[in-house]
Formats: sequence, C-alpha cells, structure tokens
Amino acid sequence: MSAQSAVNLNSLEAITRRLEMRLKEPLPGEKAQFKMAPYKRPGHAQALQENPNPRRAGVLALFFEKNHAPHLLLMQRNEYDGAHSGQVCMPGGSVEGSDQNYTATALREAHEELNVNPEKVKVLGTLSPLYIPPSRFLIHPTVGVYSGPPLWKPDDYEVQKIHEIGVSELTHPDSVTSGPVYAPSLKTQINVPYYRFKQCTVWGATAMVLSELNTILYE
Repeated sequence: MSAQSAVNLNSLEAITRRLEMRLKEPLPGEKAQFKMAPYKRPGHAQALQENPNPRRAGVLALFFEKNHAPHLLLMQRNEYDGAHSGQVCMPGGSVEGSDQNYTATALREAHEELNVNPEKVKVLGTLSPLYIPPSRFLIHPTVGVYSGPPLWKPDDYEVQKIHEIGVSELTHPDSVTSGPVYAPSLKTQINVPYYRFKQCTVWGATAMVLSELNTILYE
C-alpha cells in the first residue's frame, strides 16, 4: 500500500493527529524495526537476558514545519573513536541522574546538541525501545512535534551537520534501498538496508527506529 493510498499526511497537523492517536495503541515493535536491521541481532528480550544492565539512552524523533511542509530533524555526529562515528542519527544521548524519564533525556540532549527549545516540543508518545549491540545501548525513542520556526544551532563538539528530511521523502518507497556502508565498529564495509535521502544516508539503529515510525504513519 502506498503512503498516499493509506492516509494523507501532507501537513504537520495531520501527522500530529495521527501520531497522538496511534501511539496510544500497541506498537509494531521488532516486526517493523527488523526490516531495516543491518545484521542478524537478538530480539529485545534476548538482548536483555544477555546484557541485563545495558547503557540507557533517550532519543527524539522531532517533526516540525519548514516551507509549509512537515519535516523530521536528524543530525550527523562528528568523527570520533567510537561505534557511531560520523553516523546520521536522531538527537539524543545517555541518561543522566537528573533526568526524570527517557523523554526528559531526549529533550535535554536535543537542547544541548541542537538548541531545540524543550518548551516548544509537544510530546506525542514513545516508540519501542531498541538495543544496539555495538555500543551496548538500549535506546528509548520519544516522538514530538515542534511549534515555531526551526532555529537550530548545532553544538560544534558533537554535531557535524543538521539534516532536515521532508516527510514526503522519508515515506517515499524509493528512499529504502540496500548496499555497502562503512561500519565504524567493524572497521569495514558491510551490506545493509538503509534510507537514501538527498542529504544523507541513514542506516543501523536510526533506520530501525524510522522503520517503526513509518509503519505507524502508513500502516
């Protein structure tokens, strides 16, 4: 089923209404996430059995309006000696002691990394948690919508570039493909499914989160 035949989500208001309703219902979870898995990995329950004390993080899937069209905010991390060096991702990071919950973590990190004003974010709900074997993180995605003009300001230490992805591009079937990408954790290229946008390529955990988000929008 094509995106347009499922539901018309050409406005930020329509996306907001859809997600507010759908995120209160059971989520597709691993069935949707694993469509974009870069390699065979354990399911959520098995991963927690193997690593009962993972590092925990919150990330933010943030929708906003630009040029009268809905967009999703992504960023590209700087190069560093780590599993996710240079990768495109959602704003987010490790839980800190002052964070009340994973949504608080996501909002705090989005403010620190991209100057997203948390007071202008309407939280719509959460997606399924996802375990990332290379970095041993269990991430908890929060979905929100931003009110007002996008006045992002990237932190030079953490962020190489900001990517504003139109929802029409995000949900287009031609955006999903597969091929070789460089995996920093393996220090080699591997063949993976990924999202190919005009601005960037998204694979790994972020692509898996986007896969569940797309399923919810257009199931």
